[in-house]
Amino acid sequence: MLLVDIVSGVFIFVGCLFVFGGAVGLIRMPDFYTRLHAASVTDTGGLLFITIGLVLQAAFVFDNPAAAIKLTLTIIFLFFTAPTASHAVAKAALMANITPQCQNGKSVVDESLNSLYSDKGKDLSAVLMPVDPPEIMSNFAESKAESELNNKDKST
Repeated sequence: MLLVDIVSGVFIFVGCLFVFGGAVGLIRMPDFYTRLHAASVTDTGGLLFITIGLVLQAAFVFDNPAAAIKLTLTIIFLFFTAPTASHAVAKAALMANITPQCQNGKSVVDESLNSLYSDKGKDLSAVLMPVDPPEIMSNFAESKAESELNNKDKST
């Protein structure tokens, strides 16, 4: 056996352990957010180790640098997209009023924070988006028009 086979085998094995740990985390964790965290972190780590093992195999054993480059590009692409997707899913869950929970099943969100927003007729998602998106765009358009007027005044 070559040294490359042993090293790549170790990387692939460690990556499989990461993925297995994520699967256990999905089963054992108490709420949606901790399950999401367990799955996203361990899948990204598992992907890294498994793909490094595959890159070593492709480059040195099979003498295929094109496959190694494609695998490296896959790592880079997934390192940007996987955390972004997890963040988007977590934010969508928060906006849907799925609150994080403790192990005893109680909400982690402070009752005073909850009552602060429920008194005003708002829900917890009001914390995330306090302003209407059209209002944001109109404020942006107004500030842009003001800056253009200021630039014209300065140039004359």
